[in-house]
Amino acid sequence: MKEILLLLNNKIKKIENKVNKKVCVVGVSPNVGVTHLCISLANFMHSVLGKNVIYIELSNESQLLSVVGMKQILIGDILAYEYKGVRYVLSNDIDAIRNIMLRENAWFVVDMASLNEETRPIFNNCNNRIIIGSLRPWCQREYYEFIDKLGLLEYDMDQMTYIKTDTNKKTNIIASGLANYTKSTIKDLPIINDPFSLKEENFQELMDLIR
Repeated sequence: MKEILLLLNNKIKKIENKVNKKVCVVGVSPNVGVTHLCISLANFMHSVLGKNVIYIELSNESQLLSVVGMKQILIGDILAYEYKGVRYVLSNDIDAIRNIMLRENAWFVVDMASLNEETRPIFNNCNNRIIIGSLRPWCQREYYEFIDKLGLLEYDMDQMTYIKTDTNKKTNIIASGLANYTKSTIKDLPIINDPFSLKEENFQELMDLIR
């Protein structure tokens, strides 16, 4: 455990002097594990890396309120919630979210229900952008279309991470083609049983996603 934390601390020191990390996660389609990964990242940043973390659920309807909504707090004049040390903002108010991200000295995880022209300013404001989608043969076209429609290849490659939800021989071959197209490694979605109670075996994969 100590050896892993030492390696993680060495990695984190390389980005300590940079701007606060702002990680945005969006799915190619619904129900691909965006919220599960976001909760994992937020709790890893807070409980393992010791960061002040604000989680933003950018959605018209919250999936998290019933879980994290016991303790109400304020971030500025915005209603938020605190759960296990992470502060949660559950809102679709783009201007309010933009102001929080500009004003607060924190690391951010943005759980984005949909990437479109309305939410793109928040996506653009992040310095670490993660896309999750299936690469099953009948889904791969949707992944490519998502990338093309939103012009994701125009973003800094070092700030983009592409994740596939399925791992088998067929999807690994398809992932190779997507890697060539995006000029980026296609990562597997981490297998995490409980995002609120992380295991040591999850640390390295989560650290790699934070870059």
